[in-house]
Amino acid sequence: QQAAAATEQATQEEAQRKTLDDNLHDYVSAMLAVSDDDAHLIKDTVHFNILISMLRPGLEVSATAVKTLSNLAAIEGTSEAIASSGGVTALVRLLEGFEEDTDAAWEAADCLKEMISTAVDKEQISDCIIDADAFLPLVAMVVSNDFLRCQATEVIDKLTYNTCTDLSRLRDAGGITALLAVLSRDDCDDELKETVGTILFNMAIGSLHEDAIFEEMSISALEYMQGPGLCWASELLAHLAGVATTKLADMEGHQLKAAKLLASLEGNEHATVDDSVVQAARARLQVLEKRASLGLNDLAIPNEFKCPIMMVVMKDPVVASDGHSYERSAIERVLQKQPALRVSPIT
Repeated sequence: QQAAAATEQATQEEAQRKTLDDNLHDYVSAMLAVSDDDAHLIKDTVHFNILISMLRPGLEVSATAVKTLSNLAAIEGTSEAIASSGGVTALVRLLEGFEEDTDAAWEAADCLKEMISTAVDKEQISDCIIDADAFLPLVAMVVSNDFLRCQATEVIDKLTYNTCTDLSRLRDAGGITALLAVLSRDDCDDELKETVGTILFNMAIGSLHEDAIFEEMSISALEYMQGPGLCWASELLAHLAGVATTKLADMEGHQLKAAKLLASLEGNEHATVDDSVVQAARARLQVLEKRASLGLNDLAIPNEFKCPIMMVVMKDPVVASDGHSYERSAIERVLQKQPALRVSPIT
């Protein structure tokens, strides 16, 4: 009897679920049938809440509901209403479930792009999406899903272009590594390459992430930054070359990579690096490779070579009256601040 009762209850629940799904399909179909001229009539919080409640991974009607929401987002000013109704969080949840429901994730990414494009305040909507931790699932889609890779990359492009927020979240989500890996893929067409390059350039602006991009950059990825139509390549390579030149001169870590990067730019039509810099890098590369072959790279730089104020290898060392060596510019700044005391920074 208990088994029979459980079976009957399960049957009733399945029938209720089917009825709900049918009603949701009818509702969404009616929303999709609304003409563009009348779409503004249903632009209210009640309808948004109904649609947003359907945005769940695995729910059959989710993809269609997102498509409806995307159509409404095309109306200027609607993006803010969707966001205030909790729509961004629900859309990001669909992105997170991309392995379970690829179609819904694709539509969710498309809706986010539409929201950014038509928003009155694009920066506010972009920041709202970033605050919902959208970068994590977007980067995961770029890494592991061929179908969603372009779509996810386009959303990241819009987010990096339309916000002044520090993009550390994209870096922390592994975005730099993922995007550079895309550049090295054989199936990366010029359009995708352009999108990825633009994202990396936007991250490099202001020197916020130049070092991170340099550290993650593979020499093989540089080979793909050639060819016509790459308007972003010149600017990005200029940023990277500047970082590499500084690191090459500092004689502190990353020297080998800096030398390889600069040397590999020779002949690159988008690189605006002086030949003298490239040649100096090649000469330094030969020395570093020779050191590596002799096992000398594992030797630590003696502390006596470093300025005790700046803790970097000295380029213009001078001996002060306390008997210690300092970088000239560093000890001069100390003396300027304490002209009367003349106190030794060490003793």
